[in-house]
Amino acid sequence: MAFSILINLFWFLIIGGIILFLIKRRSKRFRGKSFLDIASSQEDMVSQVFFLLALFSLGVTLSALNRDMGDLVEWQTIILFTTIVGFFIAYYFKILYCLPVSIISFIIWWGVKAADWVDGKDIRSSVVFAGAVLISLSLYVVGNIHKINWKFKRFSLVYVVFGIISVTAFLFFLSNRWGMQSLQEMTEGKMIFGSWQITVSFLVIVLSLVLSLGYTFFKKYISKYEAATVACVAGFFVCLPFFPQLQLFETSSAYRDYYFSAKEFSSFGIIWAFTFNVFIFLEILGIILLGYIQRQEWLINLGALFLFILIGVKYFDWFFTFFDKSIFFISAGIILFIVGWFMEKGRKYMLSITKEEHDNKVESIN
Repeated sequence: MAFSILINLFWFLIIGGIILFLIKRRSKRFRGKSFLDIASSQEDMVSQVFFLLALFSLGVTLSALNRDMGDLVEWQTIILFTTIVGFFIAYYFKILYCLPVSIISFIIWWGVKAADWVDGKDIRSSVVFAGAVLISLSLYVVGNIHKINWKFKRFSLVYVVFGIISVTAFLFFLSNRWGMQSLQEMTEGKMIFGSWQITVSFLVIVLSLVLSLGYTFFKKYISKYEAATVACVAGFFVCLPFFPQLQLFETSSAYRDYYFSAKEFSSFGIIWAFTFNVFIFLEILGIILLGYIQRQEWLINLGALFLFILIGVKYFDWFFTFFDKSIFFISAGIILFIVGWFMEKGRKYMLSITKEEHDNKVESIN
């Protein structure tokens, strides 16, 4: 199991690296920008690749030896050990390539172990989902802490990107019918206190997020609006494992239960669906706004990409079951018009700030 996970992770990172390389080659306007400078030179890039290959070789070798020796330890332990080694290499040798591998491996390890802890004890699986979201929020907060230290400033991008994409993906999952069906099933069962392992680990995750968020806020590493957004999202998912069982869909016949796409939302479910969709929409707008405030073009482009994906998917999702095609496209057009106006205002704001800074520099020189 560990062998297959490491191999799949390896190919995922190789493909992602090729895409990033092509983007950097074709996008000449981004050259010299810090958010794409993942290696200081070609020699540094080759060195990081060899460290990454060594990390994969370590994990695969340990997995093969463990299998040949009759599975002396669990494969999750091998994943955890490889993750710790990856973090050590990343921070001690300043190897950026090993950091995303270690982050993904840690999330996989915690998710699998948490699922094992709740399995067979009839504990709500919503705690596993909530824990994954809180870890993603912690990545975003840690990324902002790394921005201050110039030694680890390149690491900041990895944490921030992983945090933004992960949280957006989780919220997007909850905003569709399949995600809400899963949410209803995740709230079935007993409270998390039936397993001390899952209780302690969840409390550690919550405490770590609270301390890191408080530290970044009081040190003014993030704005009060970012801190408030993170706190609101975190507060919801901290409470999620303690929610009573949610009845988001109407009870129906066995045929309709089997094909859950034919189920109809309950009145309570419609409220939740509306809330989740508004939440994901505001979160994406917040990403775009943050890009304008920080003058980070990659954040603006990422938010715009999320927005178009959201609107496209909603056409085929439950929104389409409530509205006629004409109403849907009119609504989507109005939303896109408002967002376009908002982005144009932001672009003019960025240009005015840049021009003002340039004029101030010219005056200081003269």
